[in-house]
Amino acid sequence: MKIVGDWRTMALRMACYAAPLIFVGCLLLPVRNRFIDVLILGTLAASLAGWIIRSRSIVRVILIAVTLIPVGMLCLPSRHDVNAKEMASVYAQSLQRYAGTRYWWGGETSLGIDCSGLVRAGMMDACLREGIRTLDGGLFRHALDLWWHDQSARALGEGDRDLTIPIGPAHSLNELDLSTARTGDLAIAGDGVHVLAYLGEKRWIQADPDAGKVIIETVPSKNPWMSGP
Repeated sequence: MKIVGDWRTMALRMACYAAPLIFVGCLLLPVRNRFIDVLILGTLAASLAGWIIRSRSIVRVILIAVTLIPVGMLCLPSRHDVNAKEMASVYAQSLQRYAGTRYWWGGETSLGIDCSGLVRAGMMDACLREGIRTLDGGLFRHALDLWWHDQSARALGEGDRDLTIPIGPAHSLNELDLSTARTGDLAIAGDGVHVLAYLGEKRWIQADPDAGKVIIETVPSKNPWMSGP
């Protein structure tokens, strides 16, 4: 019985003290992959469970309430009247908040981000903002889906998982007829290795590995990603 008790005490201490440290450490990593995502979810769940068991009644109630809020948001029904133009505008605003963020291959946070991470992180942020504003559970679930599933520039260009709709080829972004472009459109460059997003008003945003950060380019531009097919 003593051994069992010691193991329970040790497990509780690990959940209350070690799990939060691992959770914060994962959040400080700009890179995201399935292993890190599982660690984030696992350590968050262990930490909350540990402190709920260990805490006094009032703190326990608060922690349970904090846990149930995001769960409740995910369970909200989907709204079918999402304004496409308004969503595109929010998406463009979310993308621009990453301007100047350092380039980090595999990254998708403000600590470091790559080209496909940028367009996905911007959409996750936009979905969360609009989801909170409109109480649309579908937007919350879409943000979670984007967070869980990593996608390359090539996959986005090929319409992977039906998240994008391929429109057609262009000789270059400098020569593209922008009257056909909409805010939030994506351009796949470098034979599928790079992706940019259109902000409107002749501006494109990208996490440029050559510049080492997220930049906004106005066409015409001498940036090599803007001059290729």
